[in-house]
Parts: sequence; C-alpha cells; structure tokens
Amino acid sequence: MKAKILLVDDSNLILEAIRALLEKYQEIDVVGDTNTIADVAKLTNQLSPDVIIMGVALTRFTNDITSVIRQIATSGRVKIIVLSENGKVEYVRNIIHAGAQGYLLKTCTTDELIEAIQTVMRDGVYFTPEVSKIMMIDYVNYIRHPVQSRQFNLSARELEVLRFLALGDNSKEIGAQLHISSKTVDAHKRRLMSKLNISNLAELVKFAIRNEIIDMGE
Repeated sequence: MKAKILLVDDSNLILEAIRALLEKYQEIDVVGDTNTIADVAKLTNQLSPDVIIMGVALTRFTNDITSVIRQIATSGRVKIIVLSENGKVEYVRNIIHAGAQGYLLKTCTTDELIEAIQTVMRDGVYFTPEVSKIMMIDYVNYIRHPVQSRQFNLSARELEVLRFLALGDNSKEIGAQLHISSKTVDAHKRRLMSKLNISNLAELVKFAIRNEIIDMGE
C-alpha cells in the first residue's frame, strides 16, 4: 500500500523538487501540494493523505503552523513531518508539542526523509540526529528544572516564561512562542517576581543562570 503524501512549502521550486524526488519511489504517492498554510486543513480533508510534509519557512508562520498541526493531530490519523531550517530548541519543542511526529532540518539527506516517512507510517517518531541532540539537551534541562519548580513553587508555564525572559525575549515575543497574550505573559512575570522576591529583570536573569534554567552559551 502506497503512502499518500501532501506537500507544503512556501517555495514552488522546493515543492517541485521534493515532489520529483519522492515520485521516484514506488511506495509513495504525492497526492497534492500547496504553498499556502491556510489551505492545509482543507486539502487534508479533500485528499486524505497519510503523511503531510510541512517544509515552509516556519520562522515566519510559527503561530499558523502550530495551530494547523494541532488541528490535524487531533484526528490521530494523519502523520506530520516538519522540514525546517530552524533548529532552536524552543521552536522544535513547540512544533513537537503541537503534534508533529517528525522533525528534520533542511540539510537532511533524501534517505533521512524517506526513513522519516516510513517511520511515521509505522506510528513511530523520527528526528534527524541534530534535532535529537537538541531534544536530548532540552530533556536534560527539563529534569533539572523541577527541583527549582518545587523549591520556589513555580508552575511549568512560569518556568517557560522565566526562561524566555532570561533569554531576552519581550512579552509579545514570548506570547507568540507560547500561544498566549502578552498580558498573560506580563501576569506570569509579576507572579514570578513575587514568588522569587525579585524586583527587576536583571535579577531574573541572574536567578535563571544561577539555577541552570539557562546557560551562558544560549
């Protein structure tokens, strides 16, 4: 049985290249493509693909992409592989949390893309080695942070906001990453400062570094 693939990319040239590449494989059937993220849900309903390969420039469509992934992932039927040039840990985490089963950097090989398709078709997950390394580092940080969470009574969301603040993001940027309003971010910020008895952003940054919520290399 052939794997039915829907391609998404904001570049027609890349769409044509990926289609030409995949059509060489007898076990793959490219049933459609689009360069408009707004059309993905509609085409998914019309074409019933098994796998969607989203290769758009995700840095420009973070909210749209995660919203579409989340919407499609709720069905549990269609698998989603993201193909991106963005390897930032927060970005990868957001995409995976939204429901993507695969995440590859655009430097991946053809063999890696085919393996990713085969893996998600078997209900597995697939990340290129670079992304796996990113997720492992994120996991290591995650298992460190709950100690600070319990000690200072911080929620998981408060820890996320704290980390973004310490990395220099403003309320609007944090809201876009976490899919909440800037007002909600500000409310978390006020609670953080109250719980930690901190009065300014510089002290928040020092707290985050001291407690390994961020490191100096980020």
